[in-house]
Amino acid sequence: MNTNHKSPQHLLQRMLAEQAAHITEDRVYISEQRMQEVLNSGKSFSPAEQCLFLQSPITRERFVFLSQVAKAKFYQQQRDEPKVIERMAADTKEAVERQEIHTESHSLYLVPYQNGASWEIAVRIHDKQLRQAPTGLKLVDDSGRVWVSGKPDKEGEINGYWEETESPLQVLKRQTLHLELL
Repeated sequence: MNTNHKSPQHLLQRMLAEQAAHITEDRVYISEQRMQEVLNSGKSFSPAEQCLFLQSPITRERFVFLSQVAKAKFYQQQRDEPKVIERMAADTKEAVERQEIHTESHSLYLVPYQNGASWEIAVRIHDKQLRQAPTGLKLVDDSGRVWVSGKPDKEGEINGYWEETESPLQVLKRQTLHLELL
């Protein structure tokens, strides 16, 4: 017996497909300006707007399209900027002190504890990037390792802890970091 056909996601897809099949006249019920506001601010649609959203396949399609455009713009800006965090100079000594790396889009703070045995990672996203990422961001290195991820707090910060045995400073000698949307 295949249980995938009874999953909530599958039932919702079936319900929306059935609804779309019976709609004879549809239009975009929520303005593009309001959709952009929701996408850029991280705010939610009002309950009334949520009802309109569920009732109109065209409105949902337009919102998905605008979301994809916003993501494309974000990735284009990331590609056009110089490397977000360049490889740190390969010096021979391992500093066990707070490190700060600043870029146009964000600042990275590495805070050592217990003489470098553990590290806190904080990424502060600058305002322009913050508005373009209402769903959240992750900081990823060249190997695909996620350093920190989540939705930025009120100050635009995402915090986490380094969970690898190798120091983050050693990794930065070999890897570059970049932001990605969640």
